[in-house]
Amino acid sequence: MRKILFVVLSVSLMGLMTSCGSSKKAQQYNVPYSQQPQVVVPSQPKAGDPVEQLVKEYTADGFKTESMAFTMYESIATFRQKLISNSNLIEIVSDGEGASSFSAEMQAQNAAAIKYATAAGSVITGGMERDFGKVEGGAYDVFHGAYVQDVASFVMPLLQKSMKFVKKSGDDYVVRVGYTLDENNASKARNKAFDEALKKAGDGMTLGEGVRKYVKEFVKPEN
Repeated sequence: MRKILFVVLSVSLMGLMTSCGSSKKAQQYNVPYSQQPQVVVPSQPKAGDPVEQLVKEYTADGFKTESMAFTMYESIATFRQKLISNSNLIEIVSDGEGASSFSAEMQAQNAAAIKYATAAGSVITGGMERDFGKVEGGAYDVFHGAYVQDVASFVMPLLQKSMKFVKKSGDDYVVRVGYTLDENNASKARNKAFDEALKKAGDGMTLGEGVRKYVKEFVKPEN
């Protein structure tokens, strides 16, 4: 009788363990695809792949990767994946030239900040012209110039380098660098720049706080 009871209990426990294992597998496979860990970057390009097109373009321009660990394709694909997976990130690609790869990169970073700041200034001008007609001259020019300059200054340290390629031009180095910029941080920088620009424009900037709504608009420079 004890032997029979032992066999019954063993079979029951095995069934329970199998059921738990199946339950865990079911839970694993029932996780939505968006929440599952994603395999990010293929190491080889595919026909018609936009990343492959960029590789061809950059290679035709003479650029090569400095990385010993990643190919140009992998670097660009990783950069693109960051932008796809986070809608708050803004893409800025810029070139720079200098006596060394590092000094060329500093030029590229400066160019990226100016590119973003110029786009931010255009957003304000566009918004004001939509609402008030053509705006130029006097206090507005002072305000606009100061705003663009301050945005560039405040945004520059927020730029995150994601890819870098280099080539030689005579004795100089030329780099192409891809940066990401978080819109949440960029928005704070634009507001800070707006406050500083208003001070510089003085009493002549009669629209004052009415312009701030344009500062809040999303800024995405053309690459």
